[in-house]
Amino acid sequence: MDINSADTHTHSGQGFTLMEVILALIIIAAASFGLMKSIAYAKAELNSINLKERAFQELTNYTNYWKARIAGYPSSLPPQVGGIGDEVILFDQDEGHLVKGYLFRKIKKISKTGTTAQYYSLKTWIEWTDYSFGDARKRSMDFFCYQLVFPQ
Repeated sequence: MDINSADTHTHSGQGFTLMEVILALIIIAAASFGLMKSIAYAKAELNSINLKERAFQELTNYTNYWKARIAGYPSSLPPQVGGIGDEVILFDQDEGHLVKGYLFRKIKKISKTGTTAQYYSLKTWIEWTDYSFGDARKRSMDFFCYQLVFPQ
């Protein structure tokens, strides 16, 4: 075999061919796309969890407030308001926009319990719209408890 007539299609071993470089770039681009999509989903999930935690705090405060109102002044409870709840702001810090939540309550006096204490059931809940994933997702959380009121 003559040295001067070497096959020009063989790999010389001194670098990468164009096809190898293109294939590597395609693999890196696909991996980067998957990683970025995962990061965006994790960020949206974290925002959603933060909103849910904030809603939990507001609902806990709201429930405790109404338990104290029932225990302290059961005769001065306001009438039930239907349809419109108390507005509270749940702030999404990463996106920089406000998310409104609405707090509701349902107080019901239970019939006589056989004691001199009065017995109330209290249901509180919060509703909000979560935009963390790009679309509007209705979310809600509720508490249910009983409150005893002893005569003074």
